[in-house]
Amino acid sequence: MASKHQMIATPMEYMYNLDADKVLERFGKYGRYQMIVYLMAALNFFIFSYKTTVISLIAEPQPNCTLHANDSSLSLNDSRHYVTLATDFGIDCEDKHLLEHANGAFMLGNFLFTALATYSADRFGRRPIFLLSLWSIVVLSVACAFAPSYEWFLFFRFFSGAFGASITVVGFVLTVESVAASFRSVQVLVNSLIWVAGILSVGVLHLFIFNWRLLYLCVVAPGLFSVVYFWLFPESIHWLIANGKTKGVKRYISRASRVNNVTLNLHSCQSDIVAPDQTPHHPSKAPRAKRNFLDLFRMPTLLLHLALNCYIFIVLNFVYWVLTLYSVKLHEQRMIGFFLSAVVEVPAGILAMLLLFCCGRRTVTVVSLFGQTVSLGLTILVPQGSTSNLLLSLVAKVFNGVSWASEPLLLSEMAPTTVRNMMYGIVATVGEIGSVFAPYLDRIGDENVQKIVVTAMSVLAILFALVAPETSGRALPQDLADFDAGPFAAFLCRTLKRWRSGGDTKKRRRKSNALVEEGSSGERTALAVEAEDDGGDEDGAVPAAEQRQRQQTNNDDDDASPTGQAIAGDEAVEQQPHTQPKMVTEGSGRSEPTANTAAHH
Repeated sequence: MASKHQMIATPMEYMYNLDADKVLERFGKYGRYQMIVYLMAALNFFIFSYKTTVISLIAEPQPNCTLHANDSSLSLNDSRHYVTLATDFGIDCEDKHLLEHANGAFMLGNFLFTALATYSADRFGRRPIFLLSLWSIVVLSVACAFAPSYEWFLFFRFFSGAFGASITVVGFVLTVESVAASFRSVQVLVNSLIWVAGILSVGVLHLFIFNWRLLYLCVVAPGLFSVVYFWLFPESIHWLIANGKTKGVKRYISRASRVNNVTLNLHSCQSDIVAPDQTPHHPSKAPRAKRNFLDLFRMPTLLLHLALNCYIFIVLNFVYWVLTLYSVKLHEQRMIGFFLSAVVEVPAGILAMLLLFCCGRRTVTVVSLFGQTVSLGLTILVPQGSTSNLLLSLVAKVFNGVSWASEPLLLSEMAPTTVRNMMYGIVATVGEIGSVFAPYLDRIGDENVQKIVVTAMSVLAILFALVAPETSGRALPQDLADFDAGPFAAFLCRTLKRWRSGGDTKKRRRKSNALVEEGSSGERTALAVEAEDDGGDEDGAVPAAEQRQRQQTNNDDDDASPTGQAIAGDEAVEQQPHTQPKMVTEGSGRSEPTANTAAHH
């Protein structure tokens, strides 16, 4: 008898056709090993939020550059002797715009390297890319803190953004792939709490540390803990199974079984999807094909969802940073608006968790985008600076936070494992366009026009979210053959395909009719039939005029003509319904009769 924490003895061939979601569910919703791995991966949210927020405190202009003399929130207390980037590197009032590059360099590195990092994670594994990026962040943080000049600081800051994007995007995918599907509704709240904890830690430390170099070094502390990740942090079981890494799968299951103290029966964890070269009792030992960037463009439905999610991420980023950057205008006391705008992210995470428990991912995304749009639209009707405007803006921020919890989860569960990091990386990279343009919204002078622009963008995002398939309670798709495009996207792609081929069909039909009308012998009629077979209707129907002409031609010939018999036989065969069963092949779309197994910040 197997010990309590061991796997039940199973033939090695069953390691090739496991369902990762079933394995994780067998370990439990709150499996001890899964929770440890999840929290280790979620460290990236703390580090990233810290590094993006710290600049707003250390990149303040010198005190004599304050725009409003009566605005104490922008002035520095000289008695505390704050040492900022401006005072340390001698950036005076005329060059204070250079301070904007501190975050600009970070976001530029983020934008340029995200797609490369996620492609590498799909190709070579989540673990090596995540750990390399995490350790690089620690080293670059030390380099930034000891930068001898502002130029060197920007140089190190640029590469911090590059590796920071990697740990965020790849780290988020790891948090999704390391836990059971039933826990993913809870993780949105935990992710939000960790993100807010990073922001609050910057503010608390800023009250006691008056030198930007020391404040920047504080982010190294949690990063140093990641040294033990080399021995403790595993590869994603989803990636291992999708790439046929059976030794890695066996190692993961053995370690998880020992830590969780459970017995795992691999017979009950077999995938319901059987590839063409497999049978339920003889799974294929060949690893699944590795996908590259071009594979995303070979499936119209996958490409459609990629484009729609890119736009949704642009809107989410744009609205989030507009509400955050302009929160200081929500109240006459600037810091009150800023503080409230930050705190509402916690109830947003709680609301998202509750909604995701009882509703599907797509439903929560659509409802939250709708709430965001309505709240933003109502701000047009109230004056700027009023209490009503403050409350509506905070409500919009809450719904935006819910969208940030559900939409990335929906995208991650929708994308096949072999291209999940790649898809999420592309969407996250393109989505940063919203972050880039958000600070420039103020250049539109009329505040009502600003609100109309943001509201209109949000309305379009709702329509695009409706196209997504529902992924709640479904297994994560392993490869392109498992991708569920959803009913609307599949219908749209079929319609466009028929519309594009409609012109060629009409041309062939006109050619067929011309041959029939000109034909006075059996040879001409056969040519017409051949032309009609190439360009007739999809259901095999023959135009009425052509049928009458064909019947007249056949009557002129012998009734027992071999040509006439052949034509009649062809018509009979054409009008028989197709009963050949369909099967799912790797790299193709999911056929309609088959069961649907497809399944942050």
